[in-house]
Amino acid sequence: MLTLRSVLPTPAVLADVVRHFYIASAGPDPLGGAIRYARLAEAEAHLVFIVDEFASDGAVASARLCVTGSHLGLTPPLVDDAQLVIAASLMPGAVFAAVGVAAHTLLDRIVPLEQVWGARARDLSDRLVATRGDVARVRVLAGSLSAHCRRDPAMALAAGAIAALDRCAGGIRIATLAAQLGVGERRLGRAFASHIGMTPKDYARVARMRTLIDRIDAGPADWTALAMAGGFYDQSHLINEFDAFLGTTPETFRAWLGAGADIVFGALGVPEHSGIVLRTI
Repeated sequence: MLTLRSVLPTPAVLADVVRHFYIASAGPDPLGGAIRYARLAEAEAHLVFIVDEFASDGAVASARLCVTGSHLGLTPPLVDDAQLVIAASLMPGAVFAAVGVAAHTLLDRIVPLEQVWGARARDLSDRLVATRGDVARVRVLAGSLSAHCRRDPAMALAAGAIAALDRCAGGIRIATLAAQLGVGERRLGRAFASHIGMTPKDYARVARMRTLIDRIDAGPADWTALAMAGGFYDQSHLINEFDAFLGTTPETFRAWLGAGADIVFGALGVPEHSGIVLRTI
């Protein structure tokens, strides 16, 4: 499995585009837990350089360069057998700026970057393969993003809407949200399609589920009370959303926690609790 080794701060020029860069490599889980891959829906996209095999001299023998879009559906981890991952975790709303395509075209997809960028992706992949040192590879990836980012006003609108939905755990009508942001619902919907990939209503569901997950621990759970506090219609609604997002029941999820399992969220299936070291690019 992969263990997160380093999280690197984002250069100021990319502060509105990249949340952070990170490095993960093959190795045992330092906590020794039984990993349960539960890829919770998210609005973030990731640019990912994956090394599947190293040569005996340490050179990269086999690698892939991909982009993962925002997602609502359950998908298996991208990097189960990888040896190394160098990735940029994009800010919500930054897909178009960083990748150059409408975010809805990447929803629930993992796409070879060459299909999007063509020769530019091949050139970047070649430079990442030729570069020695993980931090140096991050610099190469950051440099490519810095040179080609394209921002527009709708990016800020989408990011502001995401922040508002996070603050209220999705507990706001989309018409009310649009009015608060000073735009119509259609304009807000277009900004989400271009820059987030999912609809505002679907992201409200994501925000509500993330808040619920944060409230669950390994002890006995009053699911009716959690449903009411979390903005679900009733316990049945909560159970249905658990199945849609995580492919399991609330009680099974709670049992995983009780058994000491590490519940892994995120596009890559990389345990985000482990081995984190902040470094300067």
